[in-house]
Amino acid sequence: MTAAEITASADTFLRAHRFRGAVLLAREGAVLLREGYGFANEEWTIPNSPLTKFRIGSITKMFTAAAVLRLAEAGAINLHSEIGKSVEDLPRAWRSITPHQLLNHTVGLADHVAVPAKQTFNLTGATPRELIMLIANQPLLFEPGTSYCYSNTGYFLLGMLIEKASNRSYAAYVEEEIFRPYTRNTRNV
Repeated sequence: MTAAEITASADTFLRAHRFRGAVLLAREGAVLLREGYGFANEEWTIPNSPLTKFRIGSITKMFTAAAVLRLAEAGAINLHSEIGKSVEDLPRAWRSITPHQLLNHTVGLADHVAVPAKQTFNLTGATPRELIMLIANQPLLFEPGTSYCYSNTGYFLLGMLIEKASNRSYAAYVEEEIFRPYTRNTRNV
């Protein structure tokens, strides 16, 4: 697609109220299109721009999963080992949960997102451990491995496991082992 075709598509979706955001189109290192569409804040009519910061939410789960699987491939994580052997100070009921169950949302953890205190953390920020502690005293919804329930909390545990297994921060591991090699390998595409 050309920059003009992308602009026309974005405008069509924008008029239909099906898109708002920012677009960056580049080819061989040359920026062809860098534009914001719609409003970042409709109430105050603040438009999106290429510099608008967006919440990325669950998009990070794919990078978390890729990092866990890379570490498993390297022998630093056993997908079927109890997470409590690597991540300290977990509630007793959580210690036998495996990375495989966390990846597949089959652990039975309550979700920290539904806890009222989470709203405060949205404004002030919190560490993964602080978010996990929001539900640490809640019982598991089911015995791990016996059912399915989407879990944001489980992916925070996986992030903590990545840090422990790699001896790096989550951000540093993902940058150095996933993003940087990809960027290096696709520059000449």
